[in-house]
Amino acid sequence: MLAIAAVVAALVPATCGQAPPFHPGALGAVAYVRDEAVHVVDVSTHRDRVVAHLWLPSYEAGVSWSGDGRWLAIGDDLVPAAGGTLCRPFASDTGRYGDDPSLVWSPKGELLAATTAKGVFVVRPGGKPRKLLPAGWSADGFGPGGARIAAEGPARAFELWNIAVTTGERTLLYRSNAHDGPPELARWTPDGRWILFWTDTFESGSIAADGLPLLAVPAAGGPAVTLAPLVLRTPQFVVPCGPGRVLVVAGFDRYVSAHKSLELFTEGSWTASGVGADASHSWFDPSCSPDGSTIAATATVTPGDEDGFIDSSARTLWLLRPGASGSVLFGAPRDRLSFEGARFSGDGRELLYVEHATRYGAPEQLRLLDVATNRSRFVANVGGGLDYYGLHDWSGTAAWYEP
Repeated sequence: MLAIAAVVAALVPATCGQAPPFHPGALGAVAYVRDEAVHVVDVSTHRDRVVAHLWLPSYEAGVSWSGDGRWLAIGDDLVPAAGGTLCRPFASDTGRYGDDPSLVWSPKGELLAATTAKGVFVVRPGGKPRKLLPAGWSADGFGPGGARIAAEGPARAFELWNIAVTTGERTLLYRSNAHDGPPELARWTPDGRWILFWTDTFESGSIAADGLPLLAVPAAGGPAVTLAPLVLRTPQFVVPCGPGRVLVVAGFDRYVSAHKSLELFTEGSWTASGVGADASHSWFDPSCSPDGSTIAATATVTPGDEDGFIDSSARTLWLLRPGASGSVLFGAPRDRLSFEGARFSGDGRELLYVEHATRYGAPEQLRLLDVATNRSRFVANVGGGLDYYGLHDWSGTAAWYEP
């Protein structure tokens, strides 16, 4: 397998050309990978095009958009969203990736960061990679403006830093003690004032699977605050929720169908409040409307803490309003259908979600709901994929770009 991967890597150009303009409709475009094909579907027109073919199936690579929507990152490769040749811009200058390869886009333009065996590099497709941090560092997420990036390092130092992308200037944010374990970025707040992160207390994959402490620290430096003692290590469980608020899925257990509740935190004071989600369900994978007034969340009826057969817990989709009772949009256990992965559009009028039969290996449809009329329509048949303990990264499987 390694020999095949080496041959494949040699066939993918290291130099990227200019991506042609890409102009989707008003609702943007969704990119997804099915088998060896990279698809881009215009959400407004339903037009689904194959823009590239991968050399090998990419079941776990994930998909992400550049800030300007012209490029897609899929595993180690870049693909022009309008179609074109695959490229791998870090291959010739930085050698092989490390054990945990990562490509991270800036929210603005086409700036890309990569953590490699030789350090952290930044590049714009078509340009030459520039070394930002030495070997032993990892960069996990740009700030909202793209001028700064959160990074961990150096190796085994267990430190979280705020790095200026242009100058390399570093601000130490957090140093783990002997019991905390290494910090790991969850996300920046949309205003760029705070950084949320986990600490991997025991550095044990099995222990971490049941949840880790979630903390917040000022991006300019200052004391860290613990938000919740146990949160699963996925950005899907830490989401912005209107101005100055963050929604967290908290609760012990690696199965998403067990013991998960929604807690709404106010930045600065970091006080928490409930959102009207009743305790008879496990709540996860939420999305907030832009003003934070409405929450879309997936729920399963408890007890469901084993979800022993993969995707066997029927997933219902709800609309919740903080301080009020929620209403179910789709799903009932008797229907043997699951609805999950909901994401609000930028104007809050549409909701993109996934529908599939409640069983392992069922085909998955991506659908779009008009929130005002409660009417939904088909967008695409996505590959989806199997994930541990019932957690699906739908935002990475079917990534949505809005102009």
